[in-house]
Amino acid sequence: MTSPGELDEIRGLARTFEYDRYMTALLMPRAGREGVVLLAAFGGELRRIPDLVTEPMTAAIRFQRWRDALDTAAPASEGADLTGNPLADELVATDRRHQLPWGLVHGMIDAEETALDATPFHDSGETRQHLVKSEAALFELSGLVAGARAPRAVWTEAGIAYGAFRRAVAYEERRRRGAQTLLGRDVADPERDVEGAGRRWFEAQAREALDVLRARWPDMDAATRRILLPLAIIEPSFARSSRPGVSPASTAGGLSALARASRLLWAHWRGGF
Repeated sequence: MTSPGELDEIRGLARTFEYDRYMTALLMPRAGREGVVLLAAFGGELRRIPDLVTEPMTAAIRFQRWRDALDTAAPASEGADLTGNPLADELVATDRRHQLPWGLVHGMIDAEETALDATPFHDSGETRQHLVKSEAALFELSGLVAGARAPRAVWTEAGIAYGAFRRAVAYEERRRRGAQTLLGRDVADPERDVEGAGRRWFEAQAREALDVLRARWPDMDAATRRILLPLAIIEPSFARSSRPGVSPASTAGGLSALARASRLLWAHWRGGF
């Protein structure tokens, strides 16, 4: 059984590395709250590995350990052994309660591992596929835990919107240090992108996906709308990061944690982003 201290560590992971999703979970009914926090912690843990470990081989080993831990826990088997990894054990327990598509979980690991390779993606289709396997999968899994009723197309657009926003914010800093920008070469070559075409492309993708979701908003159930609350910080973050003196690479485009929380709460009360 996961101890209270270990559960606090899991919540801390979610709060630190997936702040918007963590704050969204706090606005949800109790029934799905812990599951969404858990998934946010898992997503945050995967996202931080390439930045936490400078040696690609060491990072690859960490990703493989995650695959091994989840396979060892055997989510389909009630009698499976605990892995000793509290986050993995809680993730498997959540799967047993909600029958999560386990392929989406493994797909998230595969997607985040691509950040280890600094070689630019071949084209924008590859970029979108990455956003679907990482960000959209996390939205969809959270929706299943929260009892949301939405077609996969909704989660896909949400993942593209939020993922492209994140990549836009991080683009210049990652390009300067030669890290994977997740940009396709058909858009711009990151090595010679002196005019910021890559960042503008990501911003355009995020805004286009937001427009699609706004058109579908009236048909969405309440649980789906709550899961999509992180999208509410995208446009104010872009507006903030465009101001003189604000670094585009700063967290959420320069929005403070308080500003992000306030924006999420406002969107929750308003019923839209």
